[in-house]
Amino acid sequence: IYNPRGNVVISPLNLIVNDYKIDNKGPLIISFKDRILNIDSFSLQTINSMTSADSESLKGSINIAGKINSKEKTFELNLLGEHIHPGIAEFLLERPLKSESQIKENEEINKVSNQGKLPSLKFLSGDINFKFNSKGSLESPIVAIDLKAKDIVIPVISAKDKSDPTNSDQAKKAKIDDVTFLADYYNGIFDIEEIKVRTFGNDMIINGSLPVNISILPSKVEFPEKDIN
Repeated sequence: IYNPRGNVVISPLNLIVNDYKIDNKGPLIISFKDRILNIDSFSLQTINSMTSADSESLKGSINIAGKINSKEKTFELNLLGEHIHPGIAEFLLERPLKSESQIKENEEINKVSNQGKLPSLKFLSGDINFKFNSKGSLESPIVAIDLKAKDIVIPVISAKDKSDPTNSDQAKKAKIDDVTFLADYYNGIFDIEEIKVRTFGNDMIINGSLPVNISILPSKVEFPEKDIN
Protein backbone atom coordinates (compact mmCIF):
# COMPACT_ATOMS: atom_id res chain seq x y z
CA ILE A 1 0.00 0.00 0.00
CA TYR A 2 2.88 2.36 0.79
CA ASN A 3 4.50 1.92 -2.63
CA PRO A 4 1.93 0.52 -5.06
CA ARG A 5 2.78 -0.35 -8.64
CA GLY A 6 0.84 -1.44 -11.66
CA ASN A 7 -0.17 -0.88 -15.27
CA VAL A 8 -3.29 0.44 -16.95
CA VAL A 9 -3.80 -0.82 -20.50
CA ILE A 10 -6.63 0.50 -22.68
CA SER A 11 -7.36 -1.26 -25.96
CA PRO A 12 -9.28 -0.56 -28.03
CA LEU A 13 -10.48 3.03 -27.56
CA ASN A 14 -13.30 4.29 -29.77
CA LEU A 15 -14.85 7.74 -29.30
CA ILE A 16 -17.00 9.98 -31.49
CA VAL A 17 -16.62 13.74 -30.89
CA ASN A 18 -18.45 16.13 -33.23
CA ASP A 19 -18.58 13.49 -35.98
CA TYR A 20 -14.87 12.78 -35.57
CA LYS A 21 -13.74 9.31 -34.65
CA ILE A 22 -10.89 9.02 -32.15
CA ASP A 23 -9.23 5.65 -31.74
CA ASN A 24 -5.86 4.12 -31.01
CA LYS A 25 -3.58 2.09 -33.24
CA GLY A 26 -1.94 0.29 -30.34
CA PRO A 27 -2.67 -0.15 -26.63
CA LEU A 28 -2.63 2.93 -24.41
CA ILE A 29 -0.31 2.11 -21.50
CA ILE A 30 0.09 4.01 -18.23
CA SER A 31 2.27 2.58 -15.48
CA PHE A 32 2.86 3.50 -11.82
CA LYS A 33 5.98 2.54 -9.89
CA ASP A 34 8.07 4.11 -7.12
CA ARG A 35 5.59 7.00 -6.88
CA ILE A 36 6.14 7.86 -10.53
CA LEU A 37 3.27 7.83 -13.02
CA ASN A 38 4.55 7.13 -16.53
CA ILE A 39 2.64 7.60 -19.77
CA ASP A 40 4.44 4.85 -21.64
CA SER A 41 2.34 4.74 -24.81
CA PHE A 42 -0.51 7.07 -25.66
CA SER A 43 -1.10 7.57 -29.39
CA LEU A 44 -4.47 8.48 -30.89
CA GLN A 45 -5.66 9.02 -34.43
CA THR A 46 -8.64 11.07 -35.61
CA ILE A 47 -10.76 11.03 -38.76
CA ASN A 48 -14.18 12.34 -39.75
CA SER A 49 -16.62 9.50 -39.09
CA MET A 50 -18.85 10.74 -41.93
CA THR A 51 -16.05 10.16 -44.44
CA SER A 52 -16.22 6.87 -46.28
CA ALA A 53 -12.61 6.99 -47.45
CA ASP A 54 -9.92 5.54 -45.18
CA SER A 55 -7.06 7.63 -46.52
CA GLU A 56 -4.03 8.26 -44.35
CA SER A 57 -4.01 11.85 -45.62
CA LEU A 58 -7.37 12.47 -43.91
CA LYS A 59 -6.20 11.23 -40.52
CA GLY A 60 -4.81 13.30 -37.70
CA SER A 61 -2.76 12.10 -34.76
CA ILE A 62 -2.23 13.02 -31.12
CA ASN A 63 0.71 11.63 -29.15
CA ILE A 64 1.19 12.11 -25.41
CA ALA A 65 4.25 11.19 -23.37
CA GLY A 66 5.36 12.11 -19.91
CA LYS A 67 5.68 11.30 -16.25
CA ILE A 68 4.67 12.66 -12.85
CA ASN A 69 6.84 12.14 -9.77
CA SER A 70 4.50 12.44 -6.80
CA LYS A 71 7.35 12.22 -4.31
CA GLU A 72 9.51 14.98 -5.79
CA LYS A 73 6.44 16.89 -7.07
CA THR A 74 7.94 17.21 -10.52
CA PHE A 75 6.58 16.33 -13.93
CA GLU A 76 7.21 16.27 -17.65
CA LEU A 77 4.43 16.26 -20.23
CA ASN A 78 4.73 16.47 -24.02
CA LEU A 79 1.88 16.60 -26.53
CA LEU A 80 2.27 16.42 -30.30
CA GLY A 81 -0.68 16.92 -32.64
CA GLU A 82 -0.46 16.57 -36.41
CA HIS A 83 -3.07 17.29 -39.08
CA ILE A 84 -5.92 17.90 -36.65
CA HIS A 85 -9.17 19.15 -38.18
CA PRO A 86 -10.51 22.16 -36.19
CA GLY A 87 -14.03 20.74 -36.39
CA ILE A 88 -13.18 18.31 -33.59
CA ALA A 89 -13.42 21.22 -31.09
CA GLU A 90 -16.57 22.92 -32.42
CA PHE A 91 -18.45 22.24 -29.18
CA LEU A 92 -16.15 24.72 -27.43
CA LEU A 93 -17.57 27.51 -29.57
CA GLU A 94 -21.26 27.02 -28.75
CA ARG A 95 -22.68 30.06 -26.98
CA PRO A 96 -25.79 29.56 -24.81
CA LEU A 97 -28.48 32.21 -25.00
CA LYS A 98 -28.62 34.08 -21.69
CA SER A 99 -32.37 34.53 -21.31
CA GLU A 100 -35.75 34.38 -23.01
CA SER A 101 -35.78 38.18 -23.22
CA GLN A 102 -32.53 38.09 -25.17
CA ILE A 103 -34.18 35.83 -27.72
CA LYS A 104 -37.25 38.05 -28.03
CA GLU A 105 -35.15 41.17 -28.44
CA ASN A 106 -33.56 39.78 -31.56
CA GLU A 107 -35.89 37.94 -33.90
CA GLU A 108 -33.07 36.88 -36.16
CA ILE A 109 -31.37 35.05 -33.28
CA ASN A 110 -34.70 33.48 -32.39
CA LYS A 111 -35.06 32.10 -35.92
CA VAL A 112 -31.71 30.35 -35.91
CA SER A 113 -31.61 29.34 -32.24
CA ASN A 114 -31.41 25.62 -31.59
CA GLN A 115 -32.35 24.28 -28.16
CA GLY A 116 -31.28 27.49 -26.47
CA LYS A 117 -27.97 27.81 -28.31
CA LEU A 118 -26.74 30.05 -31.04
CA PRO A 119 -25.69 28.14 -34.16
CA SER A 120 -22.26 26.58 -33.77
CA LEU A 121 -19.33 27.76 -35.82
CA LYS A 122 -18.81 25.01 -38.37
CA PHE A 123 -15.31 24.56 -39.72
CA LEU A 124 -15.44 23.38 -43.33
CA SER A 125 -11.72 22.64 -43.49
CA GLY A 126 -8.44 23.26 -41.75
CA ASP A 127 -5.16 21.67 -40.75
CA ILE A 128 -3.68 22.18 -37.25
CA ASN A 129 -0.30 21.05 -35.96
CA PHE A 130 0.88 21.71 -32.41
CA LYS A 131 3.55 20.96 -29.83
CA PHE A 132 2.95 21.41 -26.12
CA ASN A 133 5.94 20.78 -23.88
CA SER A 134 5.87 21.26 -20.12
CA LYS A 135 8.13 20.27 -17.26
CA GLY A 136 9.45 21.38 -13.88
CA SER A 137 7.78 21.41 -10.51
CA LEU A 138 4.03 21.12 -10.04
CA GLU A 139 4.10 24.41 -8.14
CA SER A 140 6.03 26.30 -10.83
CA PRO A 141 5.77 24.66 -14.26
CA ILE A 142 7.65 25.58 -17.44
CA VAL A 143 5.53 25.52 -20.60
CA ALA A 144 6.25 25.97 -24.31
CA ILE A 145 3.49 26.13 -26.95
CA ASP A 146 4.01 25.97 -30.70
CA LEU A 147 0.86 25.89 -32.82
CA LYS A 148 0.50 26.31 -36.55
CA ALA A 149 -2.71 26.13 -38.58
CA LYS A 150 -3.57 26.69 -42.22
CA ASP A 151 -6.46 26.72 -44.68
CA ILE A 152 -9.16 27.23 -42.05
CA VAL A 153 -12.52 27.80 -43.77
CA ILE A 154 -15.79 28.68 -42.06
CA PRO A 155 -19.18 29.62 -43.57
CA VAL A 156 -20.45 33.19 -43.31
CA ILE A 157 -24.24 33.38 -43.52
CA SER A 158 -25.59 36.09 -45.80
CA ALA A 159 -28.49 38.33 -44.86
CA LYS A 160 -30.83 36.68 -47.37
CA ASP A 161 -31.56 33.62 -45.27
CA LYS A 162 -29.79 33.39 -41.94
CA SER A 163 -31.72 30.27 -40.96
CA ASP A 164 -29.92 28.04 -43.46
CA PRO A 165 -26.12 28.07 -43.16
CA THR A 166 -25.84 25.07 -45.51
CA ASN A 167 -27.52 26.76 -48.49
CA SER A 168 -24.72 27.24 -50.99
CA ASP A 169 -26.61 30.05 -52.68
CA GLN A 170 -26.79 32.03 -49.45
CA ALA A 171 -23.61 31.07 -47.59
CA LYS A 172 -20.22 32.60 -48.28
CA LYS A 173 -16.91 31.34 -47.01
CA ALA A 174 -14.29 33.05 -44.87
CA LYS A 175 -10.78 31.68 -45.01
CA ILE A 176 -7.84 32.10 -42.67
CA ASP A 177 -4.72 31.22 -44.62
CA ASP A 178 -2.24 30.77 -41.76
CA VAL A 179 -2.16 30.99 -37.97
CA THR A 180 0.99 30.89 -35.84
CA PHE A 181 0.97 30.85 -32.06
CA LEU A 182 4.30 30.74 -30.20
CA ALA A 183 4.34 31.27 -26.44
CA ASP A 184 5.99 30.05 -23.27
CA TYR A 185 5.53 30.32 -19.53
CA TYR A 186 8.37 30.54 -17.01
CA ASN A 187 8.82 32.04 -13.56
CA GLY A 188 5.55 33.95 -13.47
CA ILE A 189 5.65 35.38 -17.00
CA PHE A 190 3.50 34.19 -19.92
CA ASP A 191 5.52 35.37 -22.91
CA ILE A 192 3.73 35.62 -26.25
CA GLU A 193 6.55 35.44 -28.76
CA GLU A 194 4.16 35.72 -31.69
CA ILE A 195 0.54 35.40 -32.63
CA LYS A 196 0.24 35.82 -36.38
CA VAL A 197 -2.93 35.53 -38.41
CA ARG A 198 -2.90 35.87 -42.19
CA THR A 199 -6.12 36.23 -44.17
CA PHE A 200 -6.77 37.65 -47.63
CA GLY A 201 -3.09 38.59 -47.86
CA ASN A 202 -3.14 40.68 -44.68
CA ASP A 203 -1.23 39.91 -41.49
CA MET A 204 -2.22 40.62 -37.91
CA ILE A 205 0.65 40.18 -35.45
CA ILE A 206 0.48 40.22 -31.65
CA ASN A 207 3.31 39.81 -29.16
CA GLY A 208 3.93 40.72 -25.56
CA SER A 209 4.04 39.36 -22.05
CA LEU A 210 1.57 38.86 -19.23
CA PRO A 211 2.46 38.40 -15.55
CA VAL A 212 0.61 35.41 -14.14
CA ASN A 213 1.31 32.86 -11.42
CA ILE A 214 0.35 29.34 -12.47
CA SER A 215 0.50 26.29 -10.24
CA ILE A 216 -0.71 22.78 -11.09
CA LEU A 217 -0.65 21.44 -7.54
CA PRO A 218 -2.13 23.21 -5.73
CA SER A 219 -4.26 24.33 -8.67
CA LYS A 220 -3.93 28.10 -8.97
CA VAL A 221 -3.98 30.90 -11.54
CA GLU A 222 -3.30 34.40 -10.17
CA PHE A 223 -2.73 37.70 -11.95
CA PRO A 224 -0.45 39.91 -9.82
CA GLU A 225 -0.62 43.69 -9.94
CA LYS A 226 2.24 44.12 -12.37
CA ASP A 227 2.58 45.85 -15.71
CA ILE A 228 1.75 43.94 -18.88
CA ASN A 229 3.49 44.41 -22.17
